[in-house]
Amino acid sequence: MRFLIFLVLIVVALGGCVQPSVQSEEQKPGKFVIEDMTGKKIELEKRPERVVFLAGESWIYALGVKDKVVGVSRTAYTNPILLRIDPKIVEIPSPGDLSSGVNIEELLKMNPDIVIVWDELPPYKRINSR
Repeated sequence: MRFLIFLVLIVVALGGCVQPSVQSEEQKPGKFVIEDMTGKKIELEKRPERVVFLAGESWIYALGVKDKVVGVSRTAYTNPILLRIDPKIVEIPSPGDLSSGVNIEELLKMNPDIVIVWDELPPYKRINSR
């Protein structure tokens, strides 16, 4: 559990924006490297197959990875853009959200390889909460 919390904190610190890095000589066989927007690289044992998005759910559709998503934040259920793209997003389980809290037990039951988080509320959430 400490490892998962550590992983979540690392991703928060990195801004939650990750993208697959270009294959390079430093990429080891059997490893998968992701790179955040600041250039920080994180090496994973394998390509993530089970992903929980606690923010940035629009990337699910931009990257075409819906088949790998096992959880989304509760705020995805009220995101007007996501609901237009995919009304069935509400069928994906949610362990909570970053602004009101994440149920760690529910998150662990999802058995994610990686958890994507963001360090800032999305603009529509900030506007609606005023």
